[in-house]
Amino acid sequence: ASYGDVSPEVRHHWNSFVVEELPHKLSNNEGQPVNLQALLPEAGETLFLEGPPGSGKTTVAHILVSSWSEGSAHPLSKFLDLSTLPLLFYVDCGKAKGDLFQEITIQRSLTERMSTEDELRTVLTSSREALLLLDGYREGNPLFDASLRKFLVEKGGCRVLVVACQGHWPTLKDTVEPKRVLQLQAV
Repeated sequence: ASYGDVSPEVRHHWNSFVVEELPHKLSNNEGQPVNLQALLPEAGETLFLEGPPGSGKTTVAHILVSSWSEGSAHPLSKFLDLSTLPLLFYVDCGKAKGDLFQEITIQRSLTERMSTEDELRTVLTSSREALLLLDGYREGNPLFDASLRKFLVEKGGCRVLVVACQGHWPTLKDTVEPKRVLQLQAV
């Protein structure tokens, strides 16, 4: 979904959310406020954004996708620069039925551009400019969970942002040992 595909009301909500709410809701694991740019993982980093239900995590994920797709034309580009990322793969984990690479292929309709899951894996692991955005992650789908854990160990330079409710990823948290966890507070 690009920014242009949403209603003026949603655009206004996103603008207000980023400008007025997010600065008071987004913090690092020490409780210090961070800006929207902090949501962009470094090359090879897995970053977690967690918060309670209804705190705006999915809104943030949608804003990231929209900002990436619109580039400098996006009204929020002054808050978030994704120009260094030619590739962004968004996965709605709530819809996941298969493993990670099946879901990326199905949800993004990649069958015509990438013929195999191996090709997709190669693209993700060999690029420092790719972002894999996993929205609504919750442990409990053994196939997806195992493939995600395996990918996170082998991800190379791929940037990964996992968006989840607090407590929905204890095994993954132990597997990855993230250096950065951002918190989105309910206000």
